[in-house]
Amino acid sequence: MAFLFLTIVVARGLTAGTILGLGMMIPMKAKVGTRAQANYLSQMYRGVGPRIYGAANVSMTSALGILSLWTLAARGADAFSSLLLASLGLTGLGLLGTFFSLRAMRGLWSAVDKDDSSRSPFVDRFARWHIYGAVCHTAAFIILSLAAPFL
Repeated sequence: MAFLFLTIVVARGLTAGTILGLGMMIPMKAKVGTRAQANYLSQMYRGVGPRIYGAANVSMTSALGILSLWTLAARGADAFSSLLLASLGLTGLGLLGTFFSLRAMRGLWSAVDKDDSSRSPFVDRFARWHIYGAVCHTAAFIILSLAAPFL
């Protein structure tokens, strides 16, 4: 169980760090303009990276869910299983943010050849959901890390 937990903590940290790092590019719209940011985001999210991120996140969430249920069944509602369940809940909320930011990105793909006024709502919507997801994923990682002493 310890190996599975540590693997999940590392995966959770990597995925949270990835989405947090990408979120640091959100303010660039003010500096480079809507068109440049829309083109950059559109090209970046068409690659293989988001698919790998999605697969890693779904795999890690599944493993966290299994570990949460396993420890809840074996140990009852102690501090460790409660923190695992809290991290799982925040991960689910983070995945919701990821889903809605991807929907905004799909809208951006359809508006990429249009003027800035048609792209701006998609870039703004993407930014809001991306930040929401980044906060949830980072909080999930922090709570999961806090569970380590109770292992």
